[in-house]
Formats: sequence, C-alpha cells, structure tokens
Amino acid sequence: MKNINLVFTKSMTFNLFFKEIAKELSKDFKIKVWCTDTEYIDDSFNKQQILLPTNWIKLLNPFKFIKYVAMIRKFIKNSHNEIFILNTPLASHFFRIASINIPITKIYFVHGFRFNSKEKKIVYFFHLFIEYVLSFITDKYIVINNEDENIIKKKFKKRFLKINGVGVNSKINNVITNRKKNEKINIGVLSAYRKNKGYEDIIKISSLLKNINFNCYGYDNFEKYQKKIKKLSLKNIKLNKFDPTLKFKQKKYNLLLHLSKREGLCVSIIESLKQGIPVIAYDIRGVNDIVINGYNGYLFEFNQIDQIADKIMQLNDDINLYNQLQLNCLNTIDDTFSHKYLSIKIKNFLL
Repeated sequence: MKNINLVFTKSMTFNLFFKEIAKELSKDFKIKVWCTDTEYIDDSFNKQQILLPTNWIKLLNPFKFIKYVAMIRKFIKNSHNEIFILNTPLASHFFRIASINIPITKIYFVHGFRFNSKEKKIVYFFHLFIEYVLSFITDKYIVINNEDENIIKKKFKKRFLKINGVGVNSKINNVITNRKKNEKINIGVLSAYRKNKGYEDIIKISSLLKNINFNCYGYDNFEKYQKKIKKLSLKNIKLNKFDPTLKFKQKKYNLLLHLSKREGLCVSIIESLKQGIPVIAYDIRGVNDIVINGYNGYLFEFNQIDQIADKIMQLNDDINLYNQLQLNCLNTIDDTFSHKYLSIKIKNFLL
C-alpha cells in the first residue's frame, strides 16, 4: 500500500476542504496529514506536525527562510519514494524547495494559482514566474478550474488532473423551497473576512438596499468591517462567525452574494447551487466555470455596485424569474462534484 502525505499550512484547509476526500483515499493508501497545527486534525488520521511561517512577511528575513527550509528538509529526508500532495501556496512552495534532490513525488493540488487573468500585471507575472521556476521541481499538478488547466497545458507542460473542486457533501438537501410572492429575498455571504473577498463592496451594496437583509458568515476577524457598518448606521447587514453547519441550513439565505476577486472553484458556490440557491458574483476564474450568466445566477465586472444592487432588486421583485433560476441551479451540480467521484479520479491519477 502506497504512502500518501497530504501537506497543508494550517489544519483548517484540510478540515474544510479535504477531509472527506482523505477518508476515501485511506481505503487504498496510507495517509499522513502534515500541517503546523495537528492538534486540530482528527485522531483517526496519522499526523506530522511541521514548522512553517504563517505568512509571507516572515520570509523577508533570509535567515528565517533558510531555517524553515532546513527544518522541512530534515522531516522529509526519511520519506524516500513517497508521494506528497501539496496544498496551499506557502506549504507547497517550501516543500518543493526543501525537497530538491530527495527522491519523492511532488504533486501540487492547486486550489487556485496566486496569479489569474483579473490580477494586476505586475502581481500576475511575479507569481507566475515563481510557479514557473517551481514547476521544474514539481512532478504533477491537480487543478480545479479551466484557467489553471490552460496554464498547466501552455506554460508548464506537466502531467495534470482536472477535477471539479474539492467536493460537495452528498447529504446536502437539493429540494428547493420556493419563496412566497411577497417574501423579501435574503442575502447570504459565505467568505473569510478578508479584503480580497469583497466585503467593502458588499457593505456598499447593503447601504443601497436597506430593505434587504445581508447575513455574512466567515472566519478571521471582522472587527474592521463591523466598525464601518456601525459608522454607516446600517441595520440590514450582520456579520457572523463561521458556521460549519450552514450548508445544511438552506433557509438561512436564498441568494448567495459572492464578490471575491480571486478563487479556485468556490465550495460555497457549489453548495449553494446544489441547493437551488442562485448566485451573484464577480466574473472571475473558477466562478465563471459554474455560474452561467442569466441561467443560475449573474456575473459582474469588479466594482459594478449599482448594477449588482439593481439585479438583487429585480430578483426580489420578480418571483417567477427567481424561481426559474432556482430550477436551473439544480441542473448545474452533478455527481462529478461529489467527494466520492473526486477521490476515485485522484486515486487513479496516483496509481
């Protein structure tokens, strides 16, 4: 039985996005999970705690950079001929550098390259250059959206697997509940409280639609956004802590607003569509793979605040249009997005 090592910067990525796939893979492989905070990993998994910088700023010190690489290299020297599936940019970058000339197989599971077509050119080429150099010490890639697939094909020319994201829970209810004619639409936002997730724009939209409720759920600190909401005296937008059970509570929201400016293939969008919940989002990589404009939601360019607000009001007022979008959503997500299907694809790719 082959040894498969799953590498993450933090346990949260594993627990949120890879745990179910790991359970399926464990039927055919010996799985070990590597991350900085293994205390949050289920004890049913074999674990290896590693030391990694938690952000890129710490790497400005060259001595710390060398220290981290040396420590990781020490960990993997005893892993000859094993397979490492690398997740998250920080962990994947360090492991590839640290493993130079050590006979292991390195597979980068890309949850979305740091560079994308909507990024500023200087940022795009900076991160593209880094990944291009690292591609020479990468054996294979796993990608989850069309744009990243084309990057691998045209620029890196490496063996790769393209799959539909990181999996959706099969227990999620896909029986829609139609809104009543005079029932106001309820907006859901499921994103980490970070600038690139579009919260500044979400707050602007909520200020234009004070008769519509916005319920936001995410991890990280939302204090700075809460202060802005208070300053604007907004009563219709609520910031909540991350709720891992929200995917099973369809009635919490009936329209997903997702204004992130960088994604791989967003889990919250997939789960919403599976439940018949239309999506309004920015037209970016990964999102435009599954959100079809006018069919199961609507796509907008960055900063089209007024147009987004108008579309929300249209869906609030036109119940027939909204109900048709719901039905279309149910036809978008099929079994190729399930954990079981994806794990079979990954298993065959590893054999």
